[in-house]
Amino acid sequence: MKCIYELEVRAKCPANPETIDTYQFTITTGKMVAVEEIIAFFAHNGRDPVYQESLTQQCATKFDAMVTSVGEHSGVKTTCCEAP
Repeated sequence: MKCIYELEVRAKCPANPETIDTYQFTITTGKMVAVEEIIAFFAHNGRDPVYQESLTQQCATKFDAMVTSVGEHSGVKTTCCEAP
């Protein structure tokens, strides 16, 4: 089985904490993950300023999944991919 979870994530920018960055996250795994767990993870990990790269790594580790995030920072599109 292959499960793909896609969601928009908002997190504080570490370079400018007044700015809220928006990312498109895709979590791909071979097992079911309760969407409530995903929502809780991002609610907790997006409160404090965090870099997209770090958030992507943390998510991959937490859910033992392939994670891709896409964001835009100062006009530069950034895509991060991380596997556990």
